[in-house]
Amino acid sequence: MYAGNESVSDHLRILGAIRAYEECLETKSQTPKEFCEDHFLRFKQMDEIHKLRLQLVAIVKKSFSSISLPNTTTSSSSSSSSSSLSSLSSLDGKLPLTPLTDTDSIQLRQVLLSAFPDQVARVAPIEKDYGKKKILVYEPIKANALPLIWDTESCLNGISPPPMYVIYESLTAKSGFTTLTGEIGIEGSSTSTTTSMNDKLYMKNVTIVSDAWFPSFTPQLFCRSGTLLTSPEPKYISEQDIIIGYKEFTYGNRNWNLGVREIQLNPEASIKWFAKALLNGQVFGNTMKMKGMKMNHSNTKSKDKLGKVHNEDIFSILKVKFKVIFVSLFILFYLLS
Repeated sequence: MYAGNESVSDHLRILGAIRAYEECLETKSQTPKEFCEDHFLRFKQMDEIHKLRLQLVAIVKKSFSSISLPNTTTSSSSSSSSSSLSSLSSLDGKLPLTPLTDTDSIQLRQVLLSAFPDQVARVAPIEKDYGKKKILVYEPIKANALPLIWDTESCLNGISPPPMYVIYESLTAKSGFTTLTGEIGIEGSSTSTTTSMNDKLYMKNVTIVSDAWFPSFTPQLFCRSGTLLTSPEPKYISEQDIIIGYKEFTYGNRNWNLGVREIQLNPEASIKWFAKALLNGQVFGNTMKMKGMKMNHSNTKSKDKLGKVHNEDIFSILKVKFKVIFVSLFILFYLLS
């Protein structure tokens, strides 16, 4: 309940358990130990998580007490802007006890992606043979790394169809060695510190991610883009007053092809395409169209017997045209200089 759509992330399932434990502490419906016994949780670990959260909240309140945040609890639309902001010093450390929405789930998974950009895995095109059984495997971003498989305790184990991209928190080898950095090794072995190709590597704490998030939430070290494409060429978006273009992206050492993605151009790269949109009438097109409609509407009333257009209509058209010409010349002068 508290994890929202927990079938997309082991981390959200863990978060759901933490939020349920926090509700137990707040409502006092059970003792914490009884709650953990009924839900197969370790009381010591849950208690440590609760205390750690309170410590982190105290650090945030002390370090960022002057920062104001939007107050989502304000219901009155007539309240002043100052009352709609709350200081971080007013945080009480309590988790919201309402279920996560789909938007919350997406945002949390995007945060996890930004935290583990080097621990992304993609489903392999073919299954791998393990004895007499073929198993669906995933490829990590390292080119020469071993294939990965689902951990049997993951809530994503056996999901169909398998997600294309996931992130994992750690890897567990067949002999049981686990590390939070995702490195591979063998526990308790004094003769070898490497893993053979026959060993299985299990992904622990897995979360489904979308490749559409990679350009925005991973560093350029991992998500690399090519040159700006001219087909389709960049275009001006009048509603947002921005220039958007298209680039082809790849990810990781294996150069996974992410396809062509839409991006917003920076001001320097936008000048050329903004000038083109301006000369094509895309920037002031709506204004000229409105002026033209006004002229046509007024012509039926302002034409005299000789069929001449009223002077005010002519001036309104010339005013818009001179404005477009002036801005165009300014941009051309800037480009030539």
